[in-house]
This record gives sequence, C-alpha cells and structure tokens, in this order.
Amino acid sequence: MSTEQQGQVEQWLEHGQNRDGEPVHWTLAKLQGELERVFGVKVSLTAVWKRVRKMGFRQKVPQMIRRPSES
Repeated sequence: MSTEQQGQVEQWLEHGQNRDGEPVHWTLAKLQGELERVFGVKVSLTAVWKRVRKMGFRQKVPQMIRRPSES
C-alpha cells in the first residue's frame, strides 16, 4: 500500500466509516474486503492485522461484567 492509501485507511478506522462515508464497525475481514474493493489489493488477515497494529490501533475486547451473587 502506498503512503496515501495507508492514510486513507487510518481515516476509515479513526472515524468508523468506509470510503463512501457509511458507518462501519470494522473487523479485520471487513477491512480486508474493503482494501480489495477500493485499492485492488489482496492481503491476508495476518497482514491486515500487522498493518493495523503498526498504525497504532488495538483490538477491542469485551470485558466481563461480574454480577453480585443472589445468595
């Protein structure tokens, strides 16, 4: 990916929108598909993950909520 393309992808991730401005909850698979659709670039999920990490983004993981016992 070129520097310009990488900047565009960073904007997508920061704003939670695709190239058309539609809201997206990004997953690696969705980003992989968008890269192929927009730039014609085929990359593995591992390569997408490494690039996203290099850009400074992190995976969001749901946190477990502990509920008080009913005893």
